[in-house]
Amino acid sequence: MLSENEIQQRKEERAVDARQVRDMLISQCDWTHTISDWDVPQKEEWRLYRASLRDLPLHPLFPEMSNHSHEYPKPPNNPAQIVQKYVYDEQVKNKWVANPELIEPDEEPVVEETVAEEPVVEEPVVEVVSE
Repeated sequence: MLSENEIQQRKEERAVDARQVRDMLISQCDWTHTISDWDVPQKEEWRLYRASLRDLPLHPLFPEMSNHSHEYPKPPNNPAQIVQKYVYDEQVKNKWVANPELIEPDEEPVVEETVAEEPVVEEPVVEVVSE
């Protein structure tokens, strides 16, 4: 049986792993925000996707989600159209809410408390163009 310290240590290790996956996903879509005057299709959707990745530590299942979890945010034009248990809403304090599409009409939504962590602030990307 694991001690309380061992359980906490494993949870912290999973959080580090989840943040590494999140950071990789953010870096894979940096192209959507590197050139301000470039017309990126669905720029607002990409902005929300990146915001949802930054706020991933606020997700009710964090850090227990694996990098293959259906609960990770999906990029715009997600061909799988996977219905997630929680959806990102930047207007709400905890950012992640129960997906209203999954709530039965007579069922009250369950609000899960999460421990808020400081969101990661992205550093602006500066491109150097040499002639």
